[in-house]
Amino acid sequence: MKRMLFVFIAFLFIVVLAEATSISLNVAWQLSSNSTKPGGYTTIYLTVTNTGTDVQGIEIIPTPGPSLSIISGNKIELGDLPATLSQQVAVTVKADENSNSTTSYVYIETTYYYSNSQYKKDFYIPITIKGDPKIQIENVNFNGSLEPGNNIILTFDLVNEGQGGAKDITVSLSQNSNFISSGSSGEFFIRSLDKYENQKLTVPLTVSPEASIGTTTIPIELSYYDSTRSGNFVDTQQIGASIVGNYNFIVTLDSQDVIAAGTTGSATVKIANGGNQQAFHLVVNVIKPNNFDITPTTIYVGNLNSDDYDSETLSLVAGQVNTGLYPISLNITYDDSFGRTYSQTYPVNIEISSRSAYSLAHPVQTPLSLIVIVIVVIIVLFFIYRKGYLNKLFRRK
Repeated sequence: MKRMLFVFIAFLFIVVLAEATSISLNVAWQLSSNSTKPGGYTTIYLTVTNTGTDVQGIEIIPTPGPSLSIISGNKIELGDLPATLSQQVAVTVKADENSNSTTSYVYIETTYYYSNSQYKKDFYIPITIKGDPKIQIENVNFNGSLEPGNNIILTFDLVNEGQGGAKDITVSLSQNSNFISSGSSGEFFIRSLDKYENQKLTVPLTVSPEASIGTTTIPIELSYYDSTRSGNFVDTQQIGASIVGNYNFIVTLDSQDVIAAGTTGSATVKIANGGNQQAFHLVVNVIKPNNFDITPTTIYVGNLNSDDYDSETLSLVAGQVNTGLYPISLNITYDDSFGRTYSQTYPVNIEISSRSAYSLAHPVQTPLSLIVIVIVVIIVLFFIYRKGYLNKLFRRK
């Protein structure tokens, strides 16, 4: 009896095992892309293959993991699937807009029936969310005047405007002929910079004494990785700068005639550009004191190079003024190489001398005709004397 019972149980076990072996539903998956960006989409392609006996009521329910949402294919009902046949379905997944770089998942649960018995097959599909970093240079500031030979401080912000964090960031200032990194190598290393994060950098620089006046750029080389260190990014950005020169005009009275009240004369003024930048469209406006008449009142000089000068002669008419020094104001307007206009006023002193000093400087000149007449008279008298005409004249008397 016991042997018969054992044989019967073994027979039932074999029957159940054979039935289980014949019910075989395989679910394979494939992603449309290996990763998706924050706010991006990916599609899961599911291929359901019946490798066993006929099954009924196949249903697929995907469940999103963190930072994911199901856009389409929330619940897929395939119904019956005969043996040896396959069917493909798709599930569209979206990553959250503000998600960080991470690996999430979609949980797939498949249920189906055979002879009123329910069967399940479930598994996880990993979804990689990968946001690329994007480092930008913002809020550039120069502390100090960008004149040749000056020491300045350059500050700027590194801002990660990308969708993912950046790691192992190297910032290098490319050496050029206009700027010299002083006190540092010009290279900086930042361990990490999350998205929307920023970091301020301070760089001491020296403007080359040989730098040319005008606009220029400072190249900044950036090298960094994404948060997984699987992607490397290299970029060169330019910081614009305007190298300016200084103007140092030296205005002097080069020479002057001796003039007194009520007389005329001339004066020569000298305008020298002692700065290191060319002055463009230089104009001199003469502001005369009271009781003086000066011409011209407006002088167009044009362009005046560094270490160059220009001399201008003024005609002076002095009114009834006392002796002494009288300031004449010379207002100089000019443009720099960027088209900006400047204006500066410089005084020079005109001296009014006494009448005696004027007379000494301007002795009365005998007219040439009078000199000629005197010479002729002397010659005639001398001739008469030699001929004895005077003696004869006096004897007759």
